Amino acid sequence: MKTKNQTTLVLSILAAFVLIFSSCKKTDSFRNSGKYSVVASRAIKDVEVIISSSGANFQSVMLDVQKVEFKEDLNGSNDDNDYFADADDNMDDHLKTVDDYGQWKSIGQSPKLIDMASLRNGAESLIGDATALYRVRKIRITLGTNNYIIDNAGETHPLRLENDVEKVIYIRIHQDDIDEELALNQQKFHLYFDATNSIKLDNGNYTLDPIVRPFSIKAFGELTGQVFPEDISSVVKIDDGEGNVILAYTEKNGGFKVRGLKEGNNYTVTFEATGYVTQELNSVIMEKGKKTELNAVTLIQ
Repeated sequence: MKTKNQTTLVLSILAAFVLIFSSCKKTDSFRNSGKYSVVASRAIKDVEVIISSSGANFQSVMLDVQKVEFKEDLNGSNDDNDYFADADDNMDDHLKTVDDYGQWKSIGQSPKLIDMASLRNGAESLIGDATALYRVRKIRITLGTNNYIIDNAGETHPLRLENDVEKVIYIRIHQDDIDEELALNQQKFHLYFDATNSIKLDNGNYTLDPIVRPFSIKAFGELTGQVFPEDISSVVKIDDGEGNVILAYTEKNGGFKVRGLKEGNNYTVTFEATGYVTQELNSVIMEKGKKTELNAVTLIQ
């Protein structure tokens, strides 16, 4: 027969067990709802920022890249809203590291000079990598003052920035601009530096007004081709029919490659070289995630 003390002990143990079990159920319920579940189930993503260029009619285009950063959401509550940060004004981003639209995170790369003229026809350079827990909304590149070009005669010319605002390049990111490897928890951000339209000659001085656009391999098209004779320097102009013109410069074998082209069926491609008759192709079609290879073009004098 159990004593009164033994009965009291058993009841105390049962009460403690019920309390612990109830606490666990509440914790599980909290984990499976709201903000906590986003954090608990979210995988840290490896973020890579990669830059390429249209090239330009110079031997070198040297950009003094001082810092690369990305802005990610503060939490996962706006994951499904691709346009959440479109109202985020660039003009006040330099005043604070965090605001209602996210927080800035530096990508661990030392300052370096990058020759953008060498990053043409599919060549590219990794300019930063880090980790992100939430969606990346912007990328910011800060330039220094040691930007310059080397022309085809081998002479060096400084690239002058008009003001301090222009040394900071903001690139707004949407879902179509991101290439994801879900199995590797990896995101790649491809940036295209429009060298031709970023550099202007003004009263004998070269000025730099950086134009950088994001693109992804999955949602943008690629155009390739070859221009003969191989030993001439040809320029390929790609007009999307909406006022945007991209220039490509052929390699020594006459080949060229341009990525980051939006889907469309009204592209005009023009082939030019000094001393040769210009040729033009109309109604060239670009498709998402696909490569369009043009037939070889032979220019005649």
